[in-house]
Amino acid sequence: MNGGFPFHSIRRTVLVLIFAACGLSSLRGGQESGEVDADYSFVGGARMQNGSTGAGTVSEQSNFLLCVLSTPVDGGSLIRTGVEWQRYSFSQAPVSLMLPNTLQSLSLVLGLDTELWGWLVRMEAQPGFYGDFNDSSGRCFNMPFILGGAYLMGEDLQWVAGVSVDVQRNIPVLPAAGVRWKCADQWVINAVLPRPRFEYLLNKTATLYTGGDFKLGTYRVGGDFGSLHSNNSLNNAFVDYTEIRVGAGAEIKAAGSLKIDLEAGCMVYRQFDYSRANVTVGNDNGGAYGQIVVNFSF
Repeated sequence: MNGGFPFHSIRRTVLVLIFAACGLSSLRGGQESGEVDADYSFVGGARMQNGSTGAGTVSEQSNFLLCVLSTPVDGGSLIRTGVEWQRYSFSQAPVSLMLPNTLQSLSLVLGLDTELWGWLVRMEAQPGFYGDFNDSSGRCFNMPFILGGAYLMGEDLQWVAGVSVDVQRNIPVLPAAGVRWKCADQWVINAVLPRPRFEYLLNKTATLYTGGDFKLGTYRVGGDFGSLHSNNSLNNAFVDYTEIRVGAGAEIKAAGSLKIDLEAGCMVYRQFDYSRANVTVGNDNGGAYGQIVVNFSF
């Protein structure tokens, strides 16, 4: 893809952290807890380029669902068990790009939260299926995992560091670090991937924010995907999908532990990288998006 966006330097620092420092603080409570996260978003048409062989406009719908139960064990640690589902659906016009219609994953969540040397640590594996789901074989089975930690320097300042490992990704090991800092009574710098943002605490029930959203996943396409696109090297190929959004929104704390986020902005970067087949499809311009996120903890 032509363009000056520093994709490879950013991808080396992107870690798909499934935790935030405030979430890990539940370790100290020693009580069973759970969380349900769901979101839906739509991205309007963005022009994408298939090298020099074709171009088209691609729109997207995405869905996400996470259900996890955290159970305390001896020593103050928590065992995390649950399930996660992610789905991207793409529509292109004309149908000339080497893109799957769907990328999705369905995985278990198997993890441990514990405390080591003053750090709150999370170790988590997500064995499951990551692909276009057009192939009924087990070829799309994978088990990425993360190791991360948060160091609480006080109620207003937490440091976060970690590493994500996926042996099927073009770059298997991705480290990252971040910080959450309440720098004033109503202002928070939440520089933690995958959703770094700058927050303004409007009142007890509403937070306004602006920031980014980094989406990264590795999937396996079907055995006939390449044949359908006149490139047999793409049959059963792995594709690294990357998407970067920039936007603003509001988080509303509803009844009990229910939170709702409404967000809008621009998808500024999207890439499908079939690195082992030396094929890349990327966007030439951005597309507007809207998103709703629902979180419930208990």
